[in-house]
Amino acid sequence: MASPQQPRTRAEQIEEARREKSATLTPAKPEKGERIFSQYADPRVMDKLLGRFPGLRLKIGGLMTGSGFALGPEYYRPDLNNGNITFRATLVGSLRRFYLMETYFGMPRLLKNRFALDFWMRRLDAPGIDYFGQGNKSFKSYRTNFRREETVFEGRAGWRPFRRHLLVGVTGGYALYNVGPGKLAISPSTDTLFSATDTPGLADQTNFWRGGPFAEYDRRDNAGDPHSGSRVQFYYTHVHDVDTHRYSFRRFTFEGEQYVPFFNQKRVIVVHAKTQFTVNDRLAQAPFYLQPTLGGSDDLRGYQRFRFYDNHMMVANAEYRWEVSRALDMAVFVDAGKVMNTRKEFNFAGLRSSAGLGFRVKTRDRVFMRVDAGASREGVQIWLKFSNAFSDSVY
Repeated sequence: MASPQQPRTRAEQIEEARREKSATLTPAKPEKGERIFSQYADPRVMDKLLGRFPGLRLKIGGLMTGSGFALGPEYYRPDLNNGNITFRATLVGSLRRFYLMETYFGMPRLLKNRFALDFWMRRLDAPGIDYFGQGNKSFKSYRTNFRREETVFEGRAGWRPFRRHLLVGVTGGYALYNVGPGKLAISPSTDTLFSATDTPGLADQTNFWRGGPFAEYDRRDNAGDPHSGSRVQFYYTHVHDVDTHRYSFRRFTFEGEQYVPFFNQKRVIVVHAKTQFTVNDRLAQAPFYLQPTLGGSDDLRGYQRFRFYDNHMMVANAEYRWEVSRALDMAVFVDAGKVMNTRKEFNFAGLRSSAGLGFRVKTRDRVFMRVDAGASREGVQIWLKFSNAFSDSVY
């Protein structure tokens, strides 16, 4: 009997072996834990669970760090008038009795994307905000808390000269504040340890008109989860005390961030910096509850929230992020910054620093949740936030 014809070349032998192996292959079976994670961490599933579609949805977070786990309903319609009008109404509260009511109405693409208008009203009750005293050398052991209630009516009008990346305009609004004894038992009330002499605004209640020009340049590829591009913001705000005229001031805010991707955008280096300067009106000073602060989930992540208060602040952050899966990123970061009483102290002496590790859980187009663990000379802080780092406007 004649033997079957053998492959004539090495390439034919390899191809025949490949076909034989393919016929015997079976799909790999992931373990139970991996199957569960893949099912519920799928960005499409996350969108459904969190109500990313227009209408009534569940709002998680939205309150300041330290308020406890916040939850509540939100009605969200970004699709009105073919996407030219956005409306949002939110009510969230926490077990520590913080709550926020907010209504937003925006028209971001008026006249063929040339103009943008935003209006919102916010009512916040924060029964316990940390205060440690003034300055970059305040003591951790001096921790106190105070209550701050605020009702804000605000608006913004912007113009895009080139219809795309640059937005310039003005802001304006009216803010009512009430500051009183802290309600949290974890530390004494601020008025028991500090006086109006060393804490401006502690004994006086007043309301403010505020507003001024701004400019934003945004070339990020995706605002909810940037991987490339940059953003630069400048805001000048005149805050006018309408009652006592003792707490009027002007504030200059500069903020910028840069995203540098590599390895097909699976790795990203992020550099972020922010500074604020306060110029007091004649015979006036900024009240302590409106001073720039440092410490918390977005600046010095190794320090407690509102750890440092003063007239001016500067901070810089660097992150290295890498994609573990399409629903999860990890990051390592370093932070450095300080608060200052006078502009003469604007230098790199006396910087406070922290470093740490973070995780970001993602949906299709945004970071839904992040966990950052930051370490400093004052210990380790764990932050759980339902937003990306450096993602919000300064306004």
